[in-house]
Amino acid sequence: MLNEAPRLLAAFDGRYRIMLEDFWRVEFPAGEYDGVVASFALHHGRGEAVYLDLYRKIYDWLKVRGSLSAVMSSRAMPRPWPR
Repeated sequence: MLNEAPRLLAAFDGRYRIMLEDFWRVEFPAGEYDGVVASFALHHGRGEAVYLDLYRKIYDWLKVRGSLSAVMSSRAMPRPWPR
């Protein structure tokens, strides 16, 4: 998937950076990014506290008005609504 990204994002050359990192361990400067995109990358946490810590960490990396876009497995977290 990461190999396809440069081709798919060619029109945005110079406006993005692709990184393969471990969200649970990586550190970035606060206020550095306009956005964080995670595709099936955040569903390996265990428990609400772990996710809360991770989301706070990502929030700190974002610039003011930055955004997190994440695709999660439907089995990753319990659904608060009936199926």
